[in-house]
Amino acid sequence: MELISSISNQKIKEIKKLRMKKYRDKNKEFIVEGEHLVEEAINNDSLKTIITMDVDYVNSDYEVIYVSDIVMKSLSLLSSIPRLIGICQIIDSEVNLEKNLVVLDGIQDPGNLGTIIRNALAFNLNNLIFGLDCVDIYNPKVIQASQGALFQINFEYCNLKENILTLKDNNYTLIGTSLENGIELKKDTVCNNKKAYYFGNEGQGIKKEILDLMDVNYFIEINNIESLNVACASAIIFYQFQ
Repeated sequence: MELISSISNQKIKEIKKLRMKKYRDKNKEFIVEGEHLVEEAINNDSLKTIITMDVDYVNSDYEVIYVSDIVMKSLSLLSSIPRLIGICQIIDSEVNLEKNLVVLDGIQDPGNLGTIIRNALAFNLNNLIFGLDCVDIYNPKVIQASQGALFQINFEYCNLKENILTLKDNNYTLIGTSLENGIELKKDTVCNNKKAYYFGNEGQGIKKEILDLMDVNYFIEINNIESLNVACASAIIFYQFQ
């Protein structure tokens, strides 16, 4: 058994590169941290390699790389060093146009994206479309916030304005979120057609060119504050329409 003890090791340097999107795209790989996410990756046939400090750890199904605590700490972005880190394969994905959709326009905060993914899955919404300006789904902070939910969704990145034509051709009702010219959420009037729920950028909301093409726009009735975090708002809307 080889134990890697130097952070200058070439293999470790290559693994660290996966923190950057261009190398994730190039290698078709991404990193997960912690036993829970490694287990989720195993359950969804995504795991390729396991990295551990535990010299007694054995898993004959995957490549195992043994490292020192110093190397493990250099690989991890968590406050506490995880027992396991996994290297996973990026698998091609596309949405199912026979099911309801969640559409995200310009979400930039990784924690928000991960939480929205988790919220969506909690309400049986496992098809998500991301605008081209959304944060990368394999960003480490997105992965941590999703708590493994990203392994159970279908998703794709695309030009949202062009995609609207596809959704309308497939008989979706497009549901936007906006204070301007919106309807109170409790006055839900949407029919039982397939639904596409749109959520916009944390600061600007849904782009006007997209918002103008919605079939209906809703807002959440709140008091004392101007707005809700987009991830929090998504959970409320998903619950309303479940």
